[in-house]
Amino acid sequence: MGLRIFPPSALFPGVREKAARPPPYFLAAMALIAGVLFIAWRLKKRKRQPGTRQPGKLPADISFYLLMLKILEKKKIPKQATETPWEFADRVGKTVTMISPSLERVTSLYYRVRFGLVSLTSHEEQEVGELIRDLKRRGPFAPPTRTVPQLH
Repeated sequence: MGLRIFPPSALFPGVREKAARPPPYFLAAMALIAGVLFIAWRLKKRKRQPGTRQPGKLPADISFYLLMLKILEKKKIPKQATETPWEFADRVGKTVTMISPSLERVTSLYYRVRFGLVSLTSHEEQEVGELIRDLKRRGPFAPPTRTVPQLH
């Protein structure tokens, strides 16, 4: 089938060969566009991955710790702004020893969720719920009174 639709012309030698090859700047522009699209895709994918969060936003599942703080504040045991959660648990545990184990357990789970980005298991959610309900049911916590020896 040696039909030629466009016979070679003496007027434009090499035009067909040049038209078949894209110019180098076209290839560079296509590579640049592909690179930008790839970077945008990776950034979008990173935002959707579990365990990553936007700065300044707390994970939704630390509400148990915030609830515990609210309950203790109503019982006249506020957390100081300068205290870390462990310092708070230690201070309160020394003065109100009956809630020390509960407070330490809730704080430990809070640290794991907040900083380890690991969600609570269903068993741990039940455990935390029971610990918080127990704190809520207890009467007001008064720090132990110190007995001052009297001099005779």
